[in-house]
Amino acid sequence: MKIVVDQIDCFERPFNLRLPFRYGIVTLEKAIQAFVRVRVSNTTGRYQTGWSAEVMAPKWFDKTPQLSNQANEQQLRESIRIAASTYVKGDPLTPFALHASRYRAIVDNAG
Repeated sequence: MKIVVDQIDCFERPFNLRLPFRYGIVTLEKAIQAFVRVRVSNTTGRYQTGWSAEVMAPKWFDKTPQLSNQANEQQLRESIRIAASTYVKGDPLTPFALHASRYRAIVDNAG
């Protein structure tokens, strides 16, 4: 089955943790959760919508101590933006071929 990524929408929601969560140099008491909604269609015109969510946890992605939590969150937003803009539209491909065809462009755009 070949698909095309028709649309990607990104949302965020702040939340508070019930208990502080400590990892490395960070004690997380509140954070932002990123949500991504993706609509794909196949070559017959059928479509499906899927969702994913992830906590934008500081020092999880880039552990540089000098970066603020806000700078880490911005890095994560940028990684989502790069991936989303790279996957939308294009020729119909199998899901793995879609991933394989976009991987290098995402890495190159991320620097």
